[in-house]
Amino acid sequence: SLNNAFMDLFGNFNGTTDPQLLAKRRLTRESVIDSVLENFKHVNTRVSVADKQKLDHHLTMLRDLETRLALEAQGNSCAPDPNPPVYVPNRPNNEYAAYLYALAFACQLSHVGSYMTAQPGSDPAFPVRFSGGDYHNWIHQGPDYGLDPVRRREEWRSTMRWYATAFAAWVQRFKATPDTDGGSLLDNTLIVWPNVFGMGSYHDFHEIPVVLAGRAGGAIQPGRLLDYRRARAAPPTVFGPSYARRSFVNETTNNLMVSLCHAMGLRDVTTFGDPAFCTGGLPGLVG
Repeated sequence: SLNNAFMDLFGNFNGTTDPQLLAKRRLTRESVIDSVLENFKHVNTRVSVADKQKLDHHLTMLRDLETRLALEAQGNSCAPDPNPPVYVPNRPNNEYAAYLYALAFACQLSHVGSYMTAQPGSDPAFPVRFSGGDYHNWIHQGPDYGLDPVRRREEWRSTMRWYATAFAAWVQRFKATPDTDGGSLLDNTLIVWPNVFGMGSYHDFHEIPVVLAGRAGGAIQPGRLLDYRRARAAPPTVFGPSYARRSFVNETTNNLMVSLCHAMGLRDVTTFGDPAFCTGGLPGLVG
């Protein structure tokens, strides 16, 4: 759980971890690396020059990892909140997750993470109370289920506002967390809020909205609305089941992923996923 993840990463920050358990944890971490180093020394004398260079590079990465795992504090950029959000079991806990991820990033214990909000209806603040099913089924229900389309549309908007508020908690937490260069963690990070479908009721994946927050170290200019529908001329490709068949001439999320790689400094990446649906990065997204 998120609570266990916090204790695994940061239990030694707030003095609540038993000293003996903390010492055991450090010993375990060091012994794993020492074991790798012993194997390295044994193998390093028996490999080719090219393989030795690869092993030397691996050793450098291990030393960096050891340094980061042993790190207990890095000034203000790696200081836990004295009043962190309260973790509540069996709840979405978006604010707590944002706090945990931001602290892990600031302490350089991780540079990438993903998070999915499951069972949003378990949150008392969620605006829709489902009858005869869960959130997933509710998304698929339409007029045939006797639902008022106007009311359903307003309930859908309310749910999206709930998700937007949860996303805002991540943005605010990263913005409030200082980074080592004197700026905020958000300045050097990119938070991506994607949607799985453009129209979830019948699994349509056209015109999928994506929200990006952060500057990715200056690679992304925030405050823009970029519309990539029919942005690049291409031979149409037919997708979808017969009741929702449409032709593709737009940019794809594959292209978005290429741009995100470029924003992270991987400028040599030219394709992502199935190359049939990837034509390169999104024009104008990354500076």
